[in-house]
Amino acid sequence: MSGREAGTGTPSIAPSLPSRALLTVVLAAAAPACFATGVPTWAMHVQPQMVDARLDPRTVRSYVTWELAQPHLRQSHVAPEQIALVAVEELRARRFADAGLWLAIASYRYHQEALLAGALGKAGFNTLPPGVRLDMYEKLVIAEIKGFAHLDYIDEMEVLNARMNGRGGVESALQEELTGLGKTSSIDRESLRDVLAELRPNAAAAAEATHYPELVDAFRRRLLEDFRQWNEDRNPAHYLAWTPVAALQSDAVLASVTAFEPGVCSGVALAFPAPRRAMIAALDNPRPQVRSNAAATLGLAPSEETRPILEAHLRTETDPRVKLALAFALVRHGVPEHLASLTAAVGSCAPATCALPAALIQWMPLEARPNLDQASFVRIVADSRMDKRARFFAAAVLHDIGLEKPLDPTTIEGLIVAGRQKEDERLFEMVMTAIEDAPGLTRAAVVARLSPESNASQYLDVLHPVPLLARLAKVSTAEDLPLIKRLMERFGSTGSVEAHYVVEAALHVPGELASDILGNWFNRFEALRPHIGLGLARRQGFPRDRLQRLAARADARTQIIVKTIVQAPEAQATLLAYLVNGTPEDKFQAASLAAFSSPAGLDQPLRNLLTFHDANYYPSDAALRHAAMTSVVRLALIASLPDPATPRQAPAESAPRSP
Repeated sequence: MSGREAGTGTPSIAPSLPSRALLTVVLAAAAPACFATGVPTWAMHVQPQMVDARLDPRTVRSYVTWELAQPHLRQSHVAPEQIALVAVEELRARRFADAGLWLAIASYRYHQEALLAGALGKAGFNTLPPGVRLDMYEKLVIAEIKGFAHLDYIDEMEVLNARMNGRGGVESALQEELTGLGKTSSIDRESLRDVLAELRPNAAAAAEATHYPELVDAFRRRLLEDFRQWNEDRNPAHYLAWTPVAALQSDAVLASVTAFEPGVCSGVALAFPAPRRAMIAALDNPRPQVRSNAAATLGLAPSEETRPILEAHLRTETDPRVKLALAFALVRHGVPEHLASLTAAVGSCAPATCALPAALIQWMPLEARPNLDQASFVRIVADSRMDKRARFFAAAVLHDIGLEKPLDPTTIEGLIVAGRQKEDERLFEMVMTAIEDAPGLTRAAVVARLSPESNASQYLDVLHPVPLLARLAKVSTAEDLPLIKRLMERFGSTGSVEAHYVVEAALHVPGELASDILGNWFNRFEALRPHIGLGLARRQGFPRDRLQRLAARADARTQIIVKTIVQAPEAQATLLAYLVNGTPEDKFQAASLAAFSSPAGLDQPLRNLLTFHDANYYPSDAALRHAAMTSVVRLALIASLPDPATPRQAPAESAPRSP
């Protein structure tokens, strides 16, 4: 779990389930009889128990509590989907804190599985059967680690946290009223949350209550111990921060890896005012990472009480990282003169130290950071020696500046140069977002630089056009269709991000000619069909009968997307058919999209997929189980929403279940 650090916005490329496991062919020489059924058991380093939807939650609790007490996860263990099923039951009972607890443990279980794959995979090098290629075995282990590490229920946890901590309709309406009155400072907004918390004691109590105190304690101990064993792992702090239980959130900064962990600080700040006392106490912790993250968290939820405390600590603090975090917190408390120390740090920082001031500035409200020097941030983005997070946050700052005023020409050029490199996916996405929204990069300039007749100085623009394509997708006109068609001839068969930006550029152009071009591409470029189908389904004037004919020849994902958006009568039946009778790839796509459909009839087919195991797809068969479980959770989240017409009364008090 990386935590949410800043927004991104590159075109979405449809996920897919790899058709065969990496070693099915390559390892066949070692044991020919085994590979008729895919990867052999000895090469599967993660083998959880089968999911049983009938298993009593108390039994699951007992198993998981015991497993969390162990220093390492065993190869045979409670599956994350089994754990998430308990969260669904808690959602149905509207016990949101407990639902969040189980979702957090389920998500962390995927992280544990990634670590397990790494540990057993490394040990397996010493016991490989004769004839097994070392390089291909290494690829399998890497695929296992990456595959399990990318699975979680973080989005669903964020929805729960927002729902539980006053980010609903009542607070939004009151904040709009405050805005109309001109009362919109950070302290005003946080004071509103404090008042609302006092006015709804039942809701506050429900947010902190848990029926699983022993499980909470076991999870807390596991996270803190895992951090002590590997103090570069950022996952423990994030799960402490985003599990909606006060005992965990108050300890989140204790596991901080760097001087500012935005995902940790924002998760804890969302739960304020409850964790405020713990954050104030953490300002005196001997670890500077703890002190700085505590200060930053207090800055994200400012109050009149904490301003003098922060000022007092700034006068005595000696660590330069903590001093920057305290300055950040005080700026957010309405003391703007401390911004100077942050901007000075950005202007003079070395490659290893730029991440902190860049991140702190990026997390300030726009009104608190006027007239920033763009050159300081371009310097960071353009320097490949810089820390990856520093470049990411610097690009995010430039994007934010571009939303307020046109970026300088040198800034745009620096972003274009950085955008030609795709190795760092997060940086690439943020740079693309900044370029997409840069009005200073005109359509005429983009078209001229992408033209094949461009001069030698623009050779790199033609060779690496993706930054310019990102902007073209926002400004294209009918005059650009010839250029757009040429670009698609170059990139269409690759299914790359360039091809998706070209699709966006065509979709931006109104009229029948662009629609005909898109329809032709739909038939020619299979990898682009979900993207084109989605765009055509939303496109005004595109004939629905033609769209239906196109979709009928497409893959499962495209058919489901198109039929759902146009509200075709057979949309639900199509989704169910793929869930029940499709290929594993079809089932994966249907499971990924199920939560966007009507819930009728979906629960059991989705639950059936939680038992999917196929050696031909390992380790990617876990992605199908996760997709199905995610949709079950999302449907339960939707069903647990209170009826806006009839506000739900507070539930009657009952004794907590015995853990």
